[in-house]
Amino acid sequence: MQIIILIILILVSALLTQKKLLTENHMRWANSWIIWLALPSIALLNIPSLKISAQLLAPILSPILGFIGSFLFFYVLLRRFLEPKQRLVLAVSGALGNTSFIGFPVISSLYAQDYMPIAIVIDQINFLLMASIAYALIVSQNTTFHPWQSVKKIITFPSFIALVIALFIEPDFYHEGMVMLLEFLSASMSPVAMLIIGFYFAKYVRLSIPKPVALGILYSLVLAPILTFGLLELLAITEQSIRTTSVIEAAMPPMTTIAILFSSHDIKPRLAAQLLCWGIAGSFITLPIWYFILA
Repeated sequence: MQIIILIILILVSALLTQKKLLTENHMRWANSWIIWLALPSIALLNIPSLKISAQLLAPILSPILGFIGSFLFFYVLLRRFLEPKQRLVLAVSGALGNTSFIGFPVISSLYAQDYMPIAIVIDQINFLLMASIAYALIVSQNTTFHPWQSVKKIITFPSFIALVIALFIEPDFYHEGMVMLLEFLSASMSPVAMLIIGFYFAKYVRLSIPKPVALGILYSLVLAPILTFGLLELLAITEQSIRTTSVIEAAMPPMTTIAILFSSHDIKPRLAAQLLCWGIAGSFITLPIWYFILA
């Protein structure tokens, strides 16, 4: 039922965007809400209950494997068929999934609460890859990359700060009022994220799907989760919450932030936006398939 509500929110947002009732300025406010309030609240609420074990190696390695696999796929296997900037956009977009905007709502809707801390671990590794390697590749296309910019971006990002704080908090630290506040802010993640996604749908989606977009979607929604599934088998991971969360998060469409970065640096902005939007549309087909495979 929650998934149906999320889809309705996307459709409503797309309609409001077409009627010019939702604008870029509204989206900036929505992004700020998620970055400064919703994401940190999710980390503060869920990370204290995370149980550290050797099996956490899988959710840590999964985004890294997906990142490496994406660059091998687009820069080695498909090198002759793509332009240089196409390769960059496809490789980075395929490497980094929408593990928070889409992943968190999906995980919280379909699974128990103890799956969320694992999703947060995956999302933070994803963020580190985005803020370091991916950021360097994008910025270096037009300007000289400075490593300190990336380090500063990581250590000052609100959800990363919240993650570090949460690691030192005991599970029973919060009083009832604080728990209610964090739950409210965490719950706001899904509807606000759906409004942002609906806005992008209305602005960028067209009926035709170019071949590069189809290749990008193929990697993000099919090949990346297959790689993660293979990693889980190789590491002999048996805990269901870790297996399920790792594969579902690996099956996410491209990250929203990456599409914004490509657009702001004028690097194939339409391709990046189409990957984001068609990836999300395609995930409504592939995610149920992965859900039944993992059940």
